[in-house]
Amino acid sequence: MITSRISRRAGLAALVMVSLVVAVIPALGRAASAAVDPCAPPVNVIACENLQPGTPKSVWDITGAGDLTIQG
Repeated sequence: MITSRISRRAGLAALVMVSLVVAVIPALGRAASAAVDPCAPPVNVIACENLQPGTPKSVWDITGAGDLTIQG
């Protein structure tokens, strides 16, 4: 009688653990892939834009004092 209860509890605990593993592992995989590629669905548009190379410094940077009419 006692061993039967222990066996049932052990079996139930094993079933719960397997269910949790089956439910959690795919969710962790999706979270990891989203962290690696923010442009993958669902898209985080800000993070995706931040991955773009941008305009070269030679286009927007100034040398010397720049234009004195727009100095702050």
